[in-house]
Amino acid sequence: MRFLIGALPTSDFQNVVNEMCRVVKPGGWIELAEPGMIINAGIGLQTLWGWLIELGNRRNIDLSGKKRLDGFLREAGLVNISYKEVTFPLGDYAGKVGHLAGKNVLMLVEAVRAPIVALKIASASDYDMMLARAKAELFSQKGSCSAPMRIAIAQRKI
Repeated sequence: MRFLIGALPTSDFQNVVNEMCRVVKPGGWIELAEPGMIINAGIGLQTLWGWLIELGNRRNIDLSGKKRLDGFLREAGLVNISYKEVTFPLGDYAGKVGHLAGKNVLMLVEAVRAPIVALKIASASDYDMMLARAKAELFSQKGSCSAPMRIAIAQRKI
């Protein structure tokens, strides 16, 4: 299961993992992969990310990345659990991979503009100003912004 952290209410996440455990064959594996908090972001991207987290909070969706995925697997009764974080660079400073990852993040924050403005988390003008700033930050050769990917893998008991 990947990137469902933004789609599932916090209260449903464990139930979904439990159902995955139920349907995987004995000895089968389950993998969870979810993004964590952006690291070393400039003020534009940091502000947009904060507004995105607030949007999630208002919808009972935890986008903060505070919950450990291996805990959900353990709670479901799975075994042989492993957990790791892989960090991806965000921005042109990191070449093509960083550029593409930065574009993905920008597409995400652009997609949530309407609900953030509608819920008055930010005004349209403030949002647009921070978006322009985030673009400048990510498409600069300076910076060290990155995003962790949290990955947990576990096996159903035989």
